[in-house]
Amino acid sequence: MTHTPSTSLLAAGALVLLTACDRPPSLGPGEVLFGNAVLHNIAVQTVAEAPPTDVGILSHSGRRAAAAVRAYESGEVERPTDIVTTDVIATSGD
Repeated sequence: MTHTPSTSLLAAGALVLLTACDRPPSLGPGEVLFGNAVLHNIAVQTVAEAPPTDVGILSHSGRRAAAAVRAYESGEVERPTDIVTTDVIATSGD
Protein backbone atom coordinates (compact mmCIF):
# COMPACT_ATOMS: atom_id res chain seq x y z
CA MET A 1 0.00 0.00 0.00
CA THR A 2 1.37 3.35 -0.94
CA HIS A 3 0.94 6.48 1.12
CA THR A 4 -0.42 9.35 -0.86
CA PRO A 5 -0.76 12.91 0.43
CA SER A 6 -4.52 12.49 0.66
CA THR A 7 -4.12 9.38 2.85
CA SER A 8 -1.73 11.21 5.19
CA LEU A 9 -4.08 14.19 5.33
CA LEU A 10 -7.03 11.90 6.11
CA ALA A 11 -5.08 10.19 8.91
CA ALA A 12 -4.05 13.56 10.40
CA GLY A 13 -7.65 14.78 10.24
CA ALA A 14 -8.87 11.64 11.99
CA LEU A 15 -6.35 12.15 14.79
CA VAL A 16 -7.48 15.75 15.23
CA LEU A 17 -11.12 14.67 15.39
CA LEU A 18 -10.32 11.98 17.98
CA THR A 19 -9.08 14.63 20.39
CA ALA A 20 -12.66 15.94 20.57
CA CYS A 21 -13.68 12.61 22.13
CA ASP A 22 -11.53 13.29 25.17
CA ARG A 23 -13.53 13.79 28.38
CA PRO A 24 -13.69 17.35 29.74
CA PRO A 25 -11.44 18.20 32.68
CA SER A 26 -12.92 17.95 36.16
CA LEU A 27 -14.23 21.13 37.72
CA GLY A 28 -12.11 21.44 40.80
CA PRO A 29 -11.63 24.53 42.91
CA GLY A 30 -9.53 27.16 41.24
CA GLU A 31 -9.96 25.90 37.69
CA VAL A 32 -10.75 28.77 35.39
CA LEU A 33 -13.36 27.30 33.07
CA PHE A 34 -15.95 29.94 33.95
CA GLY A 35 -15.92 33.63 34.76
CA ASN A 36 -15.34 35.18 38.16
CA ALA A 37 -19.07 35.47 38.89
CA VAL A 38 -19.62 31.73 38.47
CA LEU A 39 -16.54 30.89 40.53
CA HIS A 40 -17.79 33.24 43.27
CA ASN A 41 -21.21 31.58 43.29
CA ILE A 42 -19.60 28.15 43.56
CA ALA A 43 -17.47 29.37 46.47
CA VAL A 44 -20.33 30.86 48.47
CA GLN A 45 -22.46 27.74 48.04
CA THR A 46 -19.71 25.36 49.13
CA VAL A 47 -19.75 24.18 52.73
CA ALA A 48 -16.37 24.48 54.43
CA GLU A 49 -15.17 21.00 55.35
CA ALA A 50 -12.98 22.44 58.10
CA PRO A 51 -14.67 25.60 59.42
CA PRO A 52 -12.54 28.06 61.39
CA THR A 53 -12.32 27.14 65.06
CA ASP A 54 -11.06 30.47 66.42
CA VAL A 55 -14.40 32.32 66.35
CA GLY A 56 -14.69 32.35 70.14
CA ILE A 57 -17.78 31.91 72.26
CA LEU A 58 -20.87 33.74 71.12
CA SER A 59 -22.58 35.74 73.83
CA HIS A 60 -26.37 35.68 73.90
CA SER A 61 -28.90 36.73 76.48
CA GLY A 62 -32.08 34.68 76.58
CA ARG A 63 -33.84 37.31 78.71
CA ARG A 64 -33.02 40.05 76.23
CA ALA A 65 -34.21 37.94 73.29
CA ALA A 66 -37.48 37.10 75.09
CA ALA A 67 -38.07 40.79 75.86
CA ALA A 68 -37.45 41.66 72.20
CA VAL A 69 -39.95 39.04 71.03
CA ARG A 70 -42.58 40.29 73.51
CA ALA A 71 -42.05 43.90 72.37
CA TYR A 72 -42.36 42.85 68.72
CA GLU A 73 -45.52 40.85 69.27
CA SER A 74 -47.18 43.63 71.27
CA GLY A 75 -46.24 46.33 68.74
CA GLU A 76 -44.00 48.26 71.15
CA VAL A 77 -40.95 48.37 68.89
CA GLU A 78 -39.83 51.63 67.33
CA ARG A 79 -40.84 51.94 63.72
CA PRO A 80 -37.96 52.80 61.45
CA THR A 81 -38.08 56.19 59.81
CA ASP A 82 -38.86 56.34 56.12
CA ILE A 83 -35.82 57.08 54.01
CA VAL A 84 -36.31 59.13 50.88
CA THR A 85 -33.51 58.73 48.38
CA THR A 86 -34.81 61.10 45.74
CA ASP A 87 -36.76 64.32 45.70
CA VAL A 88 -39.28 64.43 42.90
CA ILE A 89 -40.59 67.85 41.93
CA ALA A 90 -43.60 67.85 39.65
CA THR A 91 -43.74 70.70 37.15
CA SER A 92 -46.20 71.41 34.42
CA GLY A 93 -44.88 70.67 30.97
CA ASP A 94 -44.59 73.89 28.94
